[in-house]
Amino acid sequence: MSKARVRAKRAPRAIAACVAGVGFFFSTSFESVLAQSGQQSASRQISIPAQPLASALVAFSRQTGVAIFAPSSATSGKRSSSVGGNMRPDAALRTLLAGTGLSYTFTSATSAKVVAGGAVTPLNGSETLDEIVVEDGAGQQFFGTAPADTGTTVMSGDLLQVRKDGTGDANAILKNLPNVQYQNEAKKDGGDDDQSVIDLKPKEMSISGARVYENNFIIDGMPTNNVAGSVERYGDEDLSDGTPVADRIYGLHSQTVYVPAEFLDTATVMDSNVSAQYGNFQGGVVSYKLNEPAKDRLRTTVTTDYSTSDWAEYNLKTETKTNPNNVQQPDFIKKRGSLTVSGPVNDWLSILGQVSHEEALTHKDKQYRYYSQRAEEDSDKNFYRFKANADTRYGEFSAEVIYDTYRQLWESHTYRDFKMDIGKDTLTAKLENTYKIGDQAFAGISFGNVKLTSRMSYSGSETTDDASGNIARQMKQTEWSPAGANGKVVWTSTELSDWCRTDPTLKQATLCYDGAWGDSLQKQKQVSWSEAVTGDVFLGKFSFGTDYAYTDAQRMRPEDFIYYSQYTTAYTAKVSRFDCSKTSEECSKEQFSNIKTVWRAYDIDAQLHDFGSYAELDQTWRWFNVRAGARVSLDSYMHNLDIAPRLVATVTPFEDLSVSAGYNRYYNANSLAYAIRDQQPRGQAYIRAHESGTVSDSWTARVITGNYTNSASGLDTPFSDERTISVAGKEPLLDGSWRIRFLDRRSFDQYASDANGTTYTLTNNGKGFYESVTGEYLKRLNPLTIPHMDALAFNASFTWSRQRVSHNNYYVDDLIDDRIWYNGKSYSLGGFGAVLGNLDIPMRLQMGFTSKWFDDALSFDIFGNYNLAFRGIRDTEEKISIDGVTHDIYEDFDYSSRFTVDVASAYTFFKEGDTSFTVDGRIDNVFNETGNATATNARPWIIGRTVWVGAKATF
Repeated sequence: MSKARVRAKRAPRAIAACVAGVGFFFSTSFESVLAQSGQQSASRQISIPAQPLASALVAFSRQTGVAIFAPSSATSGKRSSSVGGNMRPDAALRTLLAGTGLSYTFTSATSAKVVAGGAVTPLNGSETLDEIVVEDGAGQQFFGTAPADTGTTVMSGDLLQVRKDGTGDANAILKNLPNVQYQNEAKKDGGDDDQSVIDLKPKEMSISGARVYENNFIIDGMPTNNVAGSVERYGDEDLSDGTPVADRIYGLHSQTVYVPAEFLDTATVMDSNVSAQYGNFQGGVVSYKLNEPAKDRLRTTVTTDYSTSDWAEYNLKTETKTNPNNVQQPDFIKKRGSLTVSGPVNDWLSILGQVSHEEALTHKDKQYRYYSQRAEEDSDKNFYRFKANADTRYGEFSAEVIYDTYRQLWESHTYRDFKMDIGKDTLTAKLENTYKIGDQAFAGISFGNVKLTSRMSYSGSETTDDASGNIARQMKQTEWSPAGANGKVVWTSTELSDWCRTDPTLKQATLCYDGAWGDSLQKQKQVSWSEAVTGDVFLGKFSFGTDYAYTDAQRMRPEDFIYYSQYTTAYTAKVSRFDCSKTSEECSKEQFSNIKTVWRAYDIDAQLHDFGSYAELDQTWRWFNVRAGARVSLDSYMHNLDIAPRLVATVTPFEDLSVSAGYNRYYNANSLAYAIRDQQPRGQAYIRAHESGTVSDSWTARVITGNYTNSASGLDTPFSDERTISVAGKEPLLDGSWRIRFLDRRSFDQYASDANGTTYTLTNNGKGFYESVTGEYLKRLNPLTIPHMDALAFNASFTWSRQRVSHNNYYVDDLIDDRIWYNGKSYSLGGFGAVLGNLDIPMRLQMGFTSKWFDDALSFDIFGNYNLAFRGIRDTEEKISIDGVTHDIYEDFDYSSRFTVDVASAYTFFKEGDTSFTVDGRIDNVFNETGNATATNARPWIIGRTVWVGAKATF
């Protein structure tokens, strides 16, 4: 039996610092907090003219120091009353909201939220209530709910809608944030193409240098991560090149639920200084909060969006800027629509129902050798959600169910008739209770506003690849003479000529592919439970909790798959024809297969029990704040007891300046990918020959080049140590908010596949680092001097980063004949992917303007993203043989800069009461910039600029 190993050996100093910090604040009196709170109720001089309500609330917050949470749905189209004189903040806010139908609730001495109707809760200087997330006029804030959240960005309101691209993908909202990277300039055939344009899955992204599958995605408190694994041992995740790999499953994604952007209420990204509440990641945490049921009345919202290739710009991106095979431009149509119905059932129960549907259709040319046939592909995505909130004597209950489906019909342009129906279905359900325990005393210590949150959730997800067959062939249409004989066609097949022809642009044999690669599936079921207690203690807050998750994962191929290759022609064999009377496999008078590879059927199952617990204190004494905590985790696969300290200290010497420093550790063990993939049988190759033109079924097994003992069980859990410095404040010229951060991540005990001859063993020898410097600026400008402008906000950011990861990776060294030669060293496909980094672009700049006009009837928004030039690596398209193994040659390459601009606009042409009708449109990549994207003669077109139009009705 394995013994659990305590992984605290590298963190004694950090843990000691946490304990010391906590002990210091336990020695401080709680009464001093109440004294400070009472000061916030003092009268002061306030002067706010009548104006759009959103602008007035920002002015109120500046003049009083009271942070305001005001959702754009509540303030949109409303104007404030004027406020002037010496008065208390609560009286000023009551006057400001007069006639709007809105009221307010003070949630603490220094924060309040605006609500529709209801009774006003007056300010009581001796009362400390829940902290509320503050939304400024730009819909974005640098911090979360605590001073220690210096690595957190929260987006809400209109900004969520204007930041999304035409796809409606929630992840696209995050794409230009610091330390979030989704672009891959080194990717061959970069940019949108006929395949990616109908791919409706969320964008995969790297956060703080980690791999795209090392993030923790959460929806309304429910984990939505692919624990069974979203990447394979080798091979491209993309189907764009038209040539799939036999023993992988396509359509996998790091997230099991694909969230429509139009259903988001807030999006929170934590790239550093993450609270101990969160575990199971080495990158970052993304928390999506979806729309809540309305409590005041029945509300309905309908949206629709449309885009077509007729409005898109195509770019010919071959190296010669020519189209020798006369490949037609692909076409596409994309549609999206959603419906939300929400309202109260009675005074204690409210419900919400949401439906979203998206579909895409495209046509593309197959390769010239298949007579340039036109192939049709389509995809569709459906999202169904129901939520009910109940306020009872036993606390607030919430029940939520999400059913999410995705389907994509893919057809290879490199095969005669290879079609694959890729599908994903996910059912997620949650039951949650929040019970207000109130004020308590224990062991002489007073605790206030104590809450207990209990949550149970279930998630079942299944990804399937349904192919059009389980036998594939690689046959020859032509043979070419050696280069020394002028490279001419010396033999042409007559048997294939009805469906495959010679490609004149190829200076080598024309190969014809037929068949398909078989069915496969992967699924997981997960049941999770958590308990969390939060409240006030001493000079701030405390939290502790525990969680447990059970995951059952399965992966299978129901039937054997056989691939016939290396066809020998009668010309090469120097015979007039082949005799196939002694074989039943792949033989004709013109050619026969002398190599076949068999991938056996399998059905693999693995389970995981994952336990976690955390405790954290957040305390403030005058100008000093500290958040100290730790997370402990244990799982049934790794058998490690992992302790992750989290510590952030913040000094605020002046009102508009704060300096923070943090040390944190993150473990990433919540994965069954190794447990499943190491049980998966590898392909077995067989070879045969002919005797004087006679072909038989006498196959000889070839040696498998590599054996594996790649079990992660018994190894140490990979982890990252993080050190951060953050300086934030307000600049004196325009009073804008700014933040500058330095992030240093060091990764240890990462999985690596070490070779010993032909045997590969999984070890903890991998390591790496990620460093970044980021700067952000956010300002809501005063638009009163611009006619008809109601609001104007500006945001900008820059990111400089560099990283290095070990080239020895588990998903690297497999039985791969195709390898890469770079700087005098041989790499496998997966290993070289690690060398390239994780979507790493060293220097990026982003800026955007959002504006409101004509009493909020018109909005206009513009965003720009600039990637500076950098030196990277690219494929030279040349090959070399090293020790008998063919290698693709890669080289250093200077990538040029890339600047893209997106614009979006919406106009509300009718508004009366709560009923409104809006039309909107957006242009992605206005200047049709394709950057460093390249294309081949077989697929020469890259899509640049695209246009979307849509409409929205609320009533």
